[in-house]
Order: sequence, then C-alpha cells, then structure tokens
Amino acid sequence: MTSPPPHFPYTIGETVAEGRGVAVYRAVRNADGHPVVLKVLDPRSCRPKDLDRLKREYETGKTLDVGTVVRPLALERYEGRLALVMEDSGAEPLDRLLGAPMAIGRFLDIAVRVAGAVSDIHQRGVVHRDLKPANILVNSTTGEVKIADLGLASRLPRDQQAAQPARLIEGSLPYISPEQTGRMNRGIDSRSDLYSLGVTFYQMLTGKLPIQARDPLEWIHGHIARAFAAPSDVVPEVPEAVARIVIKLLAKMPEERYQTARGLRCDLERCFELWTCRGSIEPFPLGEQDVSGRLEIPQKLYGRDEEIAALLGAFERVFDTGSPESAGSSCRICPESPSRSELSTSRISSITAPTSSPTHARGRRSAGSTSWQGSRQRLRSPSLRLAATWPRRHHCCPRTPGAHGTRTRSRSTWSSQNASTSPATSSGPTSWST
Repeated sequence: MTSPPPHFPYTIGETVAEGRGVAVYRAVRNADGHPVVLKVLDPRSCRPKDLDRLKREYETGKTLDVGTVVRPLALERYEGRLALVMEDSGAEPLDRLLGAPMAIGRFLDIAVRVAGAVSDIHQRGVVHRDLKPANILVNSTTGEVKIADLGLASRLPRDQQAAQPARLIEGSLPYISPEQTGRMNRGIDSRSDLYSLGVTFYQMLTGKLPIQARDPLEWIHGHIARAFAAPSDVVPEVPEAVARIVIKLLAKMPEERYQTARGLRCDLERCFELWTCRGSIEPFPLGEQDVSGRLEIPQKLYGRDEEIAALLGAFERVFDTGSPESAGSSCRICPESPSRSELSTSRISSITAPTSSPTHARGRRSAGSTSWQGSRQRLRSPSLRLAATWPRRHHCCPRTPGAHGTRTRSRSTWSSQNASTSPATSSGPTSWST
C-alpha cells in the first residue's frame, strides 16, 4: 500500500501493520502534535467489506465507554481515502512479544489483564469475533492492555454463522472457534472469544499454535476435529493448573469451555497469586467463580450415549481389522430387526468395504493409515457425532413416529440439520487491523 498523499493532516511515523488495502500507522496530528494511530484504506485495493468493517469499528468503539478498548477519535476522508483516527497509548501488538515460550510470571500478568479487558467488552454485550495477538495491545512500561479492531464485533447475544466457502470466512483462521467456521450448526456467542483466547494463551506459553495447517480447509478441520498436545507436554515448565486452564478454553464444544471471561480471570488471578507467593501452582478446581449472568439454552443433544458408543465401537473394530463386519444380533425390542450397532456398522461398512481380496486388507490399511487416522479423529469429534443427531427409531419401524416411546421428528428435519454439519476450514487477516 502506498503512503498517504501529500498535505495529509497527519505526519506518519511508523507503519504498524499493512496488507490487503489496509494499513495501520503511528502518526502525529499536525494541528496540535497529538500522537494518534491511523487505519487508512486504499480505495484502489481495499474491498467493500473493508469499508463496512472500518465504519463498524468506529461506531462500536464510540459506544463502548471502557478504558480497555482502543478509543476511536474520528472517521475522516481525505482525497478519497477513508481513515480511522484512534488514540495512541504507546502499546505494542502482543504478536511482537511472541516467539519463544513466555516466562510463566510474565504470561500470567498479561493473561489476567487480557481476560479482564475481554470481560469488560462482554459485560457490555459485545462479542469481538476476531481476538488474536495482533489485536491485543500491551504497554510494556505500564502493563496496560487494550483490545483493538472491533470491525467484526457483534452486539447480538448469539449470532448464527452460515456455512460458506473457506476463503470467505470472517476472522483469522488460526484463531477462530469451531462454531465460527460455520460447519458446526452452532450459534456464535461470547464463548467463541474465549476459544480464541485459548489459542493466544497457548501460543504465548509454547511459542507455537496448538494446530498447524497449510490451507484454509485444513485450518477449519483442525479447529473442529483435531486434537492438540497439552501446553505442559510441549513446554514441561508450564504448571499443570495453567495448562488445564488453556485446555478448557480450547474445548471444541462451547459448553465445555469457560462460560465467562470473568470466571477465567478469577482462575488466572489465583494462579498469579500462587506463583508470585510460592513460585509454584498447586492444582485446584477450575471455574468455581465461572457463573454466567445470562440464561444459556444448551445447543447440544442429550441421551445419545448408547448410540455414540455403538458407532465408535463398530468403527474401532473395522479400523483394527481392516474389513467390514457382518450383522449378527437383533434389536432387543424388535427381534426381527437389526440392532442399532448393526445399523451403525452397516453405515461404516458401506464406506470402508474392501475393493480387493481380504488378503490385501492389511496392506490397504498400512498404505492408507493417514486416512484411517483422520477418519477416527473426525468421528470422535463432537461436531461429527452424527449418531447423536439420529432419531431414536428402530429399523423395523423407520416411519412410525413415537414407536417404543421415542421422540417424534420428521426425517426431512433431521436430514436438513445434519447436512449443515459437514466440516471444512479457512484463513483471515494477518495483522492488528488488516
């Protein structure tokens, strides 16, 4: 991106971030010498949605009267360029402090302040939706933390993200939550920000991201289905209590994460106090102060443990043997019909049925071990436990609603819901506000 035009009412000092038609500068206002931060759009290369994001950042920031958010001063247009003028507190993006694993004391000091800043935003009904180190500003001198870039922020208590091509997903792919990918059929609320904080904290503690990927689809699949190594396994010096906090933040299902940033901050403060006083942190129950002030209706289904266990068991057996199973037992309630386990096995068998003689089964499994392992991880993923969304209905009476005292629900309804849960992946902005 080119520099601002001559006669620009600001003197540009440092380029903080730059990319895709958007640049962030440190500058001084010529009229009074006041230091500011400028986010400038280049009309020749910026996208229409960049204009919308800049306007939303200004409007949302003006309504948030909180010291932990970068305060917008003005939205100005000069010679065809739209520029957002913001206060300059002298803070640096957190990503400039990353690289090697961060010392535990320093990590806890920053993490407590970051959790407090996010809590301030959430308590005012705003979900950031793009938390990452480039949008977290840390003043190394005062320790002050501010949150920047509210261009994707939402005031909806729960925002539904529709599935769309990976390249169009809003947010930064290494840090987005599973539900933000649009492949989970789940609403996005404040707990999505907590997942993004988990990724950031993991990177601060270990110097690397919990999930590595090379393209958008791989990022999406990683967030939805792939497991990650615990921070304490990557860096043994990380206390177990701190590692458990990060693992809880990175839970695939929102119900299993912290429910509030306030509850997260309480646990981090306890860790910081123990580390400061004793130099060690004894494990303690997490989330004792993690109580949400808003009624949350769970979006997960309950009462499918038997079906999930049957499906996983059948998959493991097929995985271990490399060949499909044959149906044997019958339904406990309807003797003339296959059991649920057999129905699950038959679904798997239709996918994994061998295409050559059984003597080659072991060779096929070895050659395709990566594919098998990927299938196992995807099946274990909460988002892909399709058995949990299959209706309780026996094979002998597939069209009989309410048979055997089960719930009623039309086949078309279940099919339409399950069709939207197929997984995929993406990437997004790479710097503070770009």
